[in-house]
Amino acid sequence: MPVSFKKICKSCLGYFAAFVVLSGFYMSLAATLPLNSDSVSAVLEAQDILHGNVLLHGWDLSTEPYYVTEILPYVVMAGLAGWHLSFYYLVPAMLMAAMVLLAFRLCRVMAPRGAWFFLALVAAPTAFGVQVMLIPCIHMGAYVGVLACWLLIFAQTKRGESGSLGCVCRVAGPVRRQ
Repeated sequence: MPVSFKKICKSCLGYFAAFVVLSGFYMSLAATLPLNSDSVSAVLEAQDILHGNVLLHGWDLSTEPYYVTEILPYVVMAGLAGWHLSFYYLVPAMLMAAMVLLAFRLCRVMAPRGAWFFLALVAAPTAFGVQVMLIPCIHMGAYVGVLACWLLIFAQTKRGESGSLGCVCRVAGPVRRQ
C-alpha cells in the first residue's frame, strides 16, 4: 500500500472520528432547544418527500423553501434509518459538525500551522449560537455546500489537477507541509 494512500486513510479516519464526536456534542446542545413551527414544517416537508410527494404539491412554501440544502438531508437520513423525532436534532448537529470540519480543513489548506486556533473559534458555540445554528432549516446545509466548493476550488488551483476524483482525493488527504 503506498504511503500517501495510508496517510489519506488515516486522515479520513481522523475526520470521521471528529465528525462523530462533534455530532454527538452538538446534538446534546440542540436537544436543549424547544421545537418550533418553522423547523417542524421543514421536517414534515422531508417526511412528505420521502412518501412520494417530491415536488411538495399542496404545500404553501415560503419564497425560499431550502429544498436542496436543508430538506434533503432529512430525506436522506429518514430514508436510511427510518423516521424518528430525534432527526429534528441530529441532522442540524451533523450539518454543524460537517461545517466545522470543512472550515478546519479550509484553514489547514490556507494556513497549515494555525489551523487548530481557527477550529477552536468555529467549533465552540456560544449560548446564542446554539439557538441560531442548531435548529433545523437555518442555512447550515448551504454553509456546508459553500465550504465544500471552496475546498474543491483551492485543491484544484493549488494542485493544478483537472479531474474531479483527484480533487476529492486531495481534499480528503493530508496537507503537505512545506
